[in-house]
Amino acid sequence: MLRARFVVFFSAFAAVAAPPLAAASDSAGGGTPHAASVLRVLGPHAERAYAPSTGTISALVKIPAGTTAAALGLDPVAPGVGMLRGRSSDLLAFSTAHPDLHMEIAPPLRTLLDHAVQATNQSHVRATHKGTGVVVGIADTGLDVAHPDFIDEMGHSRVAWMIDMSLPPTGKHPELEDLYGVKSSTGQVIGGAVFTGAEIDALRAMGGQLPGDEVGHGTHVAGIAAGNGGGPLGSYRGFAEGATLVIARISAAGSDSFEEGPLLKGVSFLFDRADAMKKPIVVNLSLGSEVGPHDGTATWEGVLASFVGPDKPGHALVAAAGNNGSIADSPSHQSVYVSSGTKMRVPIVTQVSSGNVQTWITMRAGASLNVGLEGPDGEWVPTIEPGTERGHNSAGYNSGVINGVDSNGAGGSGGGQTSHLAHTPYALVLWSGTWPRGVYNITFEGTGTAELYVLGTGDATQAVGFEGGVREGTINLPGTHPGIIAVGCTVNKSQWTSIYGDSFGTLIPLLDGPGGQLVAGEPRKGVPGEICYFSAAGPTVTGLLKPEISAPGLVVVSSMAKQAAPPTPGGVFTRRCPDPKNGGPNDPRCYQVDKTHGVVSGTSMSAPAVAGAVALLFERDPTLTQDKITALLQAGAHVFHADKDQVVAAPFEDQGGPGELDVEGALDALEQMQNPKLVLPDRAKSWLTVGADYVAADESTPLTVIVELRTADGAHRADMFEASRLQAWVTVNGAPQTAPALVKRAPGLWETTLKLPGGMGGGSLTIGATFDGVDIVASKTLPIGTDIWNAEYPSHAKGGCSVAGAGTGAGGKSSSGLEIVPIVSLLSIGAIFGRRRRGHRRPHSA
Repeated sequence: MLRARFVVFFSAFAAVAAPPLAAASDSAGGGTPHAASVLRVLGPHAERAYAPSTGTISALVKIPAGTTAAALGLDPVAPGVGMLRGRSSDLLAFSTAHPDLHMEIAPPLRTLLDHAVQATNQSHVRATHKGTGVVVGIADTGLDVAHPDFIDEMGHSRVAWMIDMSLPPTGKHPELEDLYGVKSSTGQVIGGAVFTGAEIDALRAMGGQLPGDEVGHGTHVAGIAAGNGGGPLGSYRGFAEGATLVIARISAAGSDSFEEGPLLKGVSFLFDRADAMKKPIVVNLSLGSEVGPHDGTATWEGVLASFVGPDKPGHALVAAAGNNGSIADSPSHQSVYVSSGTKMRVPIVTQVSSGNVQTWITMRAGASLNVGLEGPDGEWVPTIEPGTERGHNSAGYNSGVINGVDSNGAGGSGGGQTSHLAHTPYALVLWSGTWPRGVYNITFEGTGTAELYVLGTGDATQAVGFEGGVREGTINLPGTHPGIIAVGCTVNKSQWTSIYGDSFGTLIPLLDGPGGQLVAGEPRKGVPGEICYFSAAGPTVTGLLKPEISAPGLVVVSSMAKQAAPPTPGGVFTRRCPDPKNGGPNDPRCYQVDKTHGVVSGTSMSAPAVAGAVALLFERDPTLTQDKITALLQAGAHVFHADKDQVVAAPFEDQGGPGELDVEGALDALEQMQNPKLVLPDRAKSWLTVGADYVAADESTPLTVIVELRTADGAHRADMFEASRLQAWVTVNGAPQTAPALVKRAPGLWETTLKLPGGMGGGSLTIGATFDGVDIVASKTLPIGTDIWNAEYPSHAKGGCSVAGAGTGAGGKSSSGLEIVPIVSLLSIGAIFGRRRRGHRRPHSA
């Protein structure tokens, strides 16, 4: 176990040829609680909730102008941001000494598990585009560096550099290990071994200790992005098989969670090494967290985003969108509109009685809400006003509510004092320790809309969720940041054959039209190219369209780390398998397909497909920036597929973005960007995408609209025509409205946003676009409401309970909890996160 303190992050800066770090977003940390408030509420349970692997909490501190991180005894991670690591008592002491500095802590992130090359048209360009000269950076659970998919044709490692936070330093690269490694409280580097490719080769030749990956997640991800099919079959190749790899293992030994400090240091190492090699780099983050502002203002998101941007050519950053986009499981997101004079309750069900639970609440613009907490045994915290915090503790647990406590953490846990500063629009509800099992209620009074996100850790992992919830707005951090590309999931295939010859498959639960209720009927097979039913949905709370792109992630075969081969405990390939149809003994290898490859599903698998595609764009043009790459990916995308019976493959557009990854299309868009020419659009091949499934009636959230213009053959993007020929149009309840102008972002890619004036709930909005006065895309009609329940289920707008039966299932569960079934019986799946619900309950008034 790593029990380290990052003390002198850049103590050897002068000795290392590293470029200066970029500034984090100016808005970072503006809507997050002060760490001191959180630590006071959690008391003795703080380390277990925020640093379960190391026992040492990472905190980010915003540095005011005129001073430096070093002057405050902090490690600099970006201009204007420093890092402090320690026990909760250390962080509280720092806060007391510096009451005017905002300090932020974040719960651990986790992996986002749940014929990819053919589906994305990458095979069409494989002969000419392999990612040569480009770095693919992976920050994850490690890498099986001896896996044949990461050895070149000369027998050398394709890994140029690697840092492993789970291993002690080698001493061969003291400057880098001191700069990026894990340190003790005395400043000694105790974790963060740095290796070069040549050193990895030497260790392989001598039979020495090699970096590994006993979880297997990082190796599988790396294989999707850049595996070269070097195994005996050679059939499972990644997207950028000629790319150079730089790896950061940011997890502790045997852990599949990631703490804030190692994550930020690991990502910094990846960009630093690529810059030192003078090569462009795309970094993949197949990880995320539900807890946070969901508007990109978390400090640690801003630090990550600081590595990319319009002023960072050759730098790209891709993140998994998350797997919380289905109400078929215990949902992690709820939305509620609170009207004046009404007390609203949002129920959360717990299936265990210990662990840590956090519910983040983001208030939409214009909301003013008091927040409280009811336990199964009664009221724990009455609704408290913005700018206050209050605790409720017992011998077994600590709990409390922090309602918009401000940047210096004013207000005392348990006291309910009011802060002297203007509150920020968020709240945090926590309980940790041993607590009563049952239904908890987050309570609200006031007026406005609140977005709630719940996360269980420790014993409560996969055992807590809203009784009812919504698909919308479930993108995980850091994918909510506008500068980071978030990737959604599409179905790669619905079945596979294991190493012992049995076939397995997945089925999809049936939902009603709005996607808020389960309906009766047999689950169906997935259609390759459709959006994964569990893929996290946008938009963000600020109305930003997310994900930016989707890629195959359901049933993806890729590299399997030897250290994680089933039945290795804790490995992503070791899951409960269905009993064999012949009645023999259970074989734990149902997720293994050959000696070196296995199946995993989730947006964790979608993100590296996009990262590999970005490497191919960099191969063509190493000066591309993150914003241009995003536009090229979207301009190159193709529509989500439908099956032969024309089942709509993208019923919920907020889960998929404007389309599925198309590598050939993105390269074509780049060619058109570099060599523009007049090309006219065709209605049959063009389409319109909206960023949400309803329009906010309270002026709180804009709606993002994307128009994709294609030629008659569908192979190219319409471009270089007069902008005035393309016009958006909008009607509300059939009445024409002034439409915003469409703005070109790339060849064939046009975008706009619109916001309704308040008081228009209960109707509908229709948006379309014309070219030369004739409709060029099919229009879209959306309901208008104060929240998703009022928009999609208006008959229940005044509250009350609604119950719908949940499906049952049998068979094994994947690394994301997704159940698998023998093809011969095709039993239904139950829940992505392994949880069952007898029904679900919406927010309701008292």
